[in-house]
Amino acid sequence: MNAQVTTSGQVPELGIRHDPGKENGSFNLLKSGTSFGILSGPACSDDSYWWYVRTEQGIEGWVRESNEEFYFIDPPP
Repeated sequence: MNAQVTTSGQVPELGIRHDPGKENGSFNLLKSGTSFGILSGPACSDDSYWWYVRTEQGIEGWVRESNEEFYFIDPPP
């Protein structure tokens, strides 16, 4: 399954982490519109769903799906 960092303007960049959870610092930032494949998930942490992804550049890690206000990832166009 594929997805992308939302292009809604609410999330200019999305942190990608080694493990699911907000306390795990981002090791890279994915810009709005960045496409990725979902490899695994969801995992639940911090009242959020987290997905293990791989970008077209080969970067792998966990991204957060949403918070209480809006989604961080969208289906591909």
